[in-house]
Amino acid sequence: MNNADVGIHFVEIQHGSSRELWVTAGPRKEAVANVLRCFSHGHSAALSDRRITSEEAFHLKLKNGEARVYDEPSSNRSRSLR
Repeated sequence: MNNADVGIHFVEIQHGSSRELWVTAGPRKEAVANVLRCFSHGHSAALSDRRITSEEAFHLKLKNGEARVYDEPSSNRSRSLR
């Protein structure tokens, strides 16, 4: 596995007209599957081109395979896994 491919990735979830940005840790090729495990059928997901800063990554403290809704760094609210 290429270490450059392992990290934190953004995934955009869509269900109808609703969109939500999620973040997950692990290999890029597993990012969409990591996030979709949190949803029932009918949701679609795609990798985002958005990149994360090292400071944001540090504050997220995601474990490998973990996925959650991405809250902007300025937000103090925390949303847990579904």
